[in-house]
Amino acid sequence: MLISRDYIDNDLFLDLSKEDFWDNVDPSIKEMVTDVKSNKQFKVALAKSIGGVFYNKDIISEVKTDTWENFVSSIKTNKKDVTPMFLGGKDSWTLGQLMEFWGHGLVKQDYSIVEAKKYFIDNDQDVLKFAKNDGPIGVFAQRIESMKKDGIINENAATASYDDQIANFASGKVACIPQGIWAVSLIKEKNPDMNIGFAAFAPMEDGKKPVVLSAEDSTLGIPAKSKNQDGAKAFIKFLLEKENLKKYSETLHLPSAYSDVDSKWIDNPEEYESVIKDSVPVGFTVFPSGFSGDDSGRYVQAFLSGQYKTANDFVKAYSDAWNKAWDDSK
Repeated sequence: MLISRDYIDNDLFLDLSKEDFWDNVDPSIKEMVTDVKSNKQFKVALAKSIGGVFYNKDIISEVKTDTWENFVSSIKTNKKDVTPMFLGGKDSWTLGQLMEFWGHGLVKQDYSIVEAKKYFIDNDQDVLKFAKNDGPIGVFAQRIESMKKDGIINENAATASYDDQIANFASGKVACIPQGIWAVSLIKEKNPDMNIGFAAFAPMEDGKKPVVLSAEDSTLGIPAKSKNQDGAKAFIKFLLEKENLKKYSETLHLPSAYSDVDSKWIDNPEEYESVIKDSVPVGFTVFPSGFSGDDSGRYVQAFLSGQYKTANDFVKAYSDAWNKAWDDSK
């Protein structure tokens, strides 16, 4: 269920903060469903959506995430017919998510999930520093530019599709892809026996930490004008029973949002759990009206296709569009 900022501001959903829904919920997920203005929870999550770097264990043995240099070195291969990393930039949302996790993640990791959300909602450029050439957008652009120049990413990164990304990875032509857990079932459809590993997004900037997407999924809320609020609460409580959470997690192949649920949601859940534990969890970016994740990705797409001559040109175009969208939304 989409419970947006506008819905909460207009009191369209019930405050669920005092309900007995929160025992054993993953602390990072509780933070992510917490409204930054009121510090209350208006929705409950059944599962988690996670994202990082998925790699072919039959091509590379390990993806290192301690430094950017070690990351790039670890995904290289001596096989000339294998691309180290494949991007499906024709579908701009895939590049928008790269910016959310790798670019914006440079800011998000320094604050709690709630604090980071607030800085983005307030467009606090003293913290975000989007217009600075050595800020997060600039660092992101420089790393993407370097990967393109060095042949780390596919030459057609701006025009290849999400389907191309999945197909090339599943067929063994690609060492790794940056994606979300939703891609794994599609990969397994094409190659059921593929040996897939999972790693965090390595820090693009020295001194920073690796990050993983660990966001709320399958959220439920109760409309404030609901005629049967007690029944709705009882239904949510039923869904939150441990056995039901386990079935839901394993059916959708998503990790549970509750820490006491022992779910075999994927072949190697312990590997994913280990990566998440050793990384900084970040959520999706709060974008201004008129500048969506797709829009963010289209700027990256334009950069990859050469529409901006330098990384600094990209920084200016991106930050100008971002700030204008926030100004227009006030």
